[in-house]
Amino acid sequence: MTFEIFAVCEKALAPRGSLTVIDVFDRITANKQPVKKSFCLAVRVRSENLDEPGHRFVVEMIDGDARQVIPRVEGCMLPARSGGLLVTTFVIDFDQIVFPGFGPYEINMDIAGRARMTLPLSVEPAQDPVRN
Repeated sequence: MTFEIFAVCEKALAPRGSLTVIDVFDRITANKQPVKKSFCLAVRVRSENLDEPGHRFVVEMIDGDARQVIPRVEGCMLPARSGGLLVTTFVIDFDQIVFPGFGPYEINMDIAGRARMTLPLSVEPAQDPVRN
């Protein structure tokens, strides 16, 4: 099982197995804490085993101290055949997630204990504009 796409972005759509991803990022800036941000997680996973049924997945978001930021997101991927392989493409929308403070965060996804991906995500103070 291989992650082909695993990205945090402003917007993503996955109609009929195709995937459109807009504005991928790994850093959020804000003037004050806590920080609220809506975003999407775009995922495309490929597997060569055609006998595999759907797989359970878990997505977690943690801070730099490994504390959970949001409740775990759990679901089942239902792959489709594509060129002799099984492919799953989907989007998870996160609406107004509250990051308690500035610092490092991670988004982790585990698929049936067989595949795991981690995305770093940094929440930072906005820089003051340069003054002349």
